[in-house]
Amino acid sequence: MSPWLIGSLLAAVACICALVWLWAFRRRQDEVRDGLALLADQRWRELSTLIRQALHERRGFLEARAAEGLQHEANGNLLMSGEGHRWLLVCKHGRAYRIGAGTIDEMAGEMRLQGADRAMLLTEGRVERDAVSAASSAHVEIVSGSAFWFLLKPHVDPSRCRDIVGSAKRRAARHSAIAALAALTAGLLVAAGMAALSSGDAAVAAASPSKAAHAATVPRTEPSHATVA
Repeated sequence: MSPWLIGSLLAAVACICALVWLWAFRRRQDEVRDGLALLADQRWRELSTLIRQALHERRGFLEARAAEGLQHEANGNLLMSGEGHRWLLVCKHGRAYRIGAGTIDEMAGEMRLQGADRAMLLTEGRVERDAVSAASSAHVEIVSGSAFWFLLKPHVDPSRCRDIVGSAKRRAARHSAIAALAALTAGLLVAAGMAALSSGDAAVAAASPSKAAHAATVPRTEPSHATVA
């Protein structure tokens, strides 16, 4: 197979892999990062409205009354009912949050106070592994990262949402051009290197028979013997 064909195939494969990663994964990561930053900048009242709207539309949740003597909405908490359960919604509002098992334990205590049998933790922050393990046994559903953004995305101001999506697409397009150029350059270098090696091997192979033929045409000289008188 021609070195240039091999180089072209390698360049095409590398370019396709890069484009798939950029558009299917990196673009989504960029959108989620910017989307969470937008949510983190919202006032709590605005964010709580988005959460209510999203859960009502997506899962049919409705407002629920607080237990007697307790506030309905305090410290980032909401009460809703849906799917046959009474839900305590706890929002850790901000990118700086690191959610551990201790947060889940606190939510379990708050669930008992509010008479809830299910809870949902929503955050733009980071959820640690021990929190995920604790949540499964405490009837706590965790909505964070991309799940949080895509839950609220349909209810975010359309113009700001378009800006975030458009920015992620432009970034992916710019990186795609760079990746395509890098793949083409790598393919050309591989092809040129293989062509050079093939030329060198051909030159060596062509030189070997000529050396053998030259050696065969050189007359052999017999050693002379001196005669003694």
